[in-house]
Amino acid sequence: ALVITTTSPLPAATATVAYSQTFAASGGSGGGYSWSATGLPAWLNLSAAGALTGTPPLTAINATFTVKVTDSSNDSTSGSFTVPVTLAITTTSPLPTGQVGVNYSQTLTAIGGSGQYTWAVSVGSLPGGLSLNSATGLISGPPTTAAASNFTIQATDSSQATASQAFALTINPAASIQTLSPNSANAGLSLQVSITGSYTHFVQGTTVASFGPGIAVGGAAAGQPGPVTVASPTSATAEIAIGASAATGSQTVTVTTGAEQATLANGFSVQAAIPYISL
Repeated sequence: ALVITTTSPLPAATATVAYSQTFAASGGSGGGYSWSATGLPAWLNLSAAGALTGTPPLTAINATFTVKVTDSSNDSTSGSFTVPVTLAITTTSPLPTGQVGVNYSQTLTAIGGSGQYTWAVSVGSLPGGLSLNSATGLISGPPTTAAASNFTIQATDSSQATASQAFALTINPAASIQTLSPNSANAGLSLQVSITGSYTHFVQGTTVASFGPGIAVGGAAAGQPGPVTVASPTSATAEIAIGASAATGSQTVTVTTGAEQATLANGFSVQAAIPYISL
């Protein structure tokens, strides 16, 4: 009898790596076998000589198809075959850096295997405040602690095949204002104040600052956030105008860039207006 001697499953393929496997048969009228297939994925091709070749893309999954062999007497037989595509996590380490208090979001990805993936932390733990969605592979949440973490993520497909990968993730401290120069002035004056931040991400046209009641920043209404001139992610200059009747004392300075907010409590002090006589 004509028989396909190659067995299923075939050797596993790896995404982006060229794949090659040759089918074999015995019996029938002997020799001169002709091969064909139905249900092949787009990345696989079967030649009449029985050579199965192709390069699986990153999106490839296990491929199951039917192979038919025909002998020189036109007798034929067929069988179902599967090419497993090796399950692998494609997200690389280290993961993008996070920051305390700023919502973190990073989705892990994998290739190969079959069906849906299930995600889990198999070794170690995520930084405080973060969680892993087992169905989507999304790591998210507002980090609560600045630290460098190392952990291992495992992906499992519907056939219970698994793949693991070690990851490093650094969470930086919360953004803060380190210095203001000068950090005090008299009511009724206008001046420039240099702002130096730590772990900040100042952006020209986006970053705004507030110096408290009675102080106008960058032409905005007194007490409201106003634009600053950004020199780098950690340095900016604010043009402020202190109202003549502004209350004396220390003010909290807040610099906001999108969702990021950095503050310096009692960072700027308003002193009494300089007395003068008009003649």
